[in-house]
Order: sequence, then structure tokens, then C-alpha cells
Amino acid sequence: IEEIVDYIDQANRVIFLGFNTGQYMSSQLQATLAGYNKAIVSHGNERLQLEVLEDIHEDDLIILSSITGNYFKYKSAAMEMFKKSKAKKVIITQAYEIGEASKADKVIQVGKTNDSYIGKFSTMMVFEMIEMFYVARHKQEHHNINKG
Repeated sequence: IEEIVDYIDQANRVIFLGFNTGQYMSSQLQATLAGYNKAIVSHGNERLQLEVLEDIHEDDLIILSSITGNYFKYKSAAMEMFKKSKAKKVIITQAYEIGEASKADKVIQVGKTNDSYIGKFSTMMVFEMIEMFYVARHKQEHHNINKG
């Protein structure tokens, strides 16, 4: 988790990839990072995700969350661009069959079986921990959310 927070600190932008529940699970972290003036990019639309992947830079961080691994199986164009990207890459998933995506800089695989309930709660906890560590590290900095 601390390594992922390091990646976030070093990144110019944090790009969140995934669909449905994967994007929803990362939304609180996205809001917190934006509140600390970290540039974030997040689209639930596949076409917009492909456009972002076309414009990835070396100093970006991509966080891909796919609870059941369907992103790896069914989004081949996005996965090709993801794999070729020079940006730092983090994957958070419950899936064990992730193919070449396993070459990401950090892969967090949660749960022991492909059980969507376990995966949802475990994924949410990973995002909560990333947020907790990030806020603890940056607590002295000015932030724009929840001032009160």
C-alpha cells in the first residue's frame, strides 16, 4: 500500500480504469486525491478510457480495478494499450487469470475464489487503505474537501 502511495505522489496524473463496481470502489479515493490537488482522470465509458490510454505519459500512474477480471478478458484494445504504456501500472483484482497484465508494477489480488461479494469488499478495503495512508502522509497539507 505504501508503494502505491509513493507511485501516487510521484505521478503527474492518476488514471483510474475499470467499469461498474471497479470504478465505484475507487470513487472515494479519487475524490480524496482531487481534494489534495492531485490530477485524476476517471471515465466509466470505454471509448473515453481508450482516449486517455492514447495520451498516457511516463509520469502518469494507471490504477486498473477489475474485480472479476472481465476487463482483462473482454477489453483487448484497452489491455494492449495498458501493457504498452510506459506509465506506472497498478492492478487491483480478485481474478487470478490476468495474463500479461501481471507484468504491471504492482498487482494486488484479493480473495481466494472468484466470489464477487468477497472481491467487492476486499477491493473496497484496498482503496480505503490507500486513501488512509495517503491522507496520513499528507495531513499537514492544505486540502479542499471536508474543511470543517
